[in-house]
Amino acid sequence: MQRQAAVLALAAALSAPAAFAQEWKVLSDQSVALYQKGDLAGAEAAASRSLELATASLGPESPIVATRLNNLAVVYRAQKKYAEAEPLYLRALAIREKALGPNHPEVAVTLNNLGALHDAQDQFEPAEGYYKRSLAIREKALGPEHLEVAASLNSLGELYMAQRKYERAEPLLTRAFEIRRKSLGEKDPDRLATQKDLWTLYVSTERFALAEEYQQEGQVTPNEAQRRRMAIPIPSPKGFDPTVR
Repeated sequence: MQRQAAVLALAAALSAPAAFAQEWKVLSDQSVALYQKGDLAGAEAAASRSLELATASLGPESPIVATRLNNLAVVYRAQKKYAEAEPLYLRALAIREKALGPNHPEVAVTLNNLGALHDAQDQFEPAEGYYKRSLAIREKALGPEHLEVAASLNSLGELYMAQRKYERAEPLLTRAFEIRRKSLGEKDPDRLATQKDLWTLYVSTERFALAEEYQQEGQVTPNEAQRRRMAIPIPSPKGFDPTVR
């Protein structure tokens, strides 16, 4: 009886990781589905439990655990729980750099997410650093025409737009749009987002002819008469010239 009990206990112990794996995979899928539906509280609970089970099954240094860390951090970021999200991203980054090497595309994913986290808080300097590192890895690992390269280019370009550094934003957004134009359909949301960014950039810098090239339905680029009216100085109250004494 004791021998049989020992065999059964050993079998249960050996099957536990497989059972955990099945459960944390199901929970991870549930978290993604709930996130997409906008149920952030439910997504957080599922992602947190998935992380717990994956860590118990695989250990804290597994790349699969890094993915669970990343996914929970994404939910926190969507809830604006930035202080909770950052250490998870940093742990995921450390695991991936150690397990996969510092120039792996999955490292670039975490770097881009860290950039977005700081970007959301208007912390432009650290965001720029993370975006640049992500872009460099993706260009080297995936090639200059990859869609993930376009994602990094667009993120960095929008960061410069937010700071009104239009001269830095323009070449990045132009590159991102050309990559997306070649690979994505006309109605793809990523392509349309970059197109809108370029339209905004050219309107903001009063290059209206270029803005018209990127204009979408519902956007209005000023015509020549409107541009002229915009350039005419606004008269002082009641038409008095303030320089007259």
